[in-house]
Amino acid sequence: MLTALGTAMRRGELVGLRWRSIKLLEAKVEIRETFVRGRFTTPKSRASRRVVELGPRTLAVLEEQGRRTAYRGDEDLVFGHPTKGTPVDTSKRANRCLKPALARARIEKPFRPFHDLRHTSLTHAAGRATPK
Repeated sequence: MLTALGTAMRRGELVGLRWRSIKLLEAKVEIRETFVRGRFTTPKSRASRRVVELGPRTLAVLEEQGRRTAYRGDEDLVFGHPTKGTPVDTSKRANRCLKPALARARIEKPFRPFHDLRHTSLTHAAGRATPK
């Protein structure tokens, strides 16, 4: 969830993210693959193929993920299933993690977990941007 919020990546981009796409020393991630409807594919548009700069918190989350996972090879998924390394079911993850957190925070407004995190991230990034 923190990576989604820190990068504005789409759900399929996060599920399909492989270690080869992350450049920790450069604090960047290259979006070149997505996992949609049970298969890996290219991002939905040319503009979707992009490089995202990582802020310090997001970089720390990804470094910690690299230390915790048994799947660290270039072709391995960053956020794969913890014991299988396969793509995770994001609807189960949202129901198990995010929706209870929203309930504890007393947020009752309708919320599309991954998509709304993307919008929140983009809004925060726009707020930090300095006018030229």
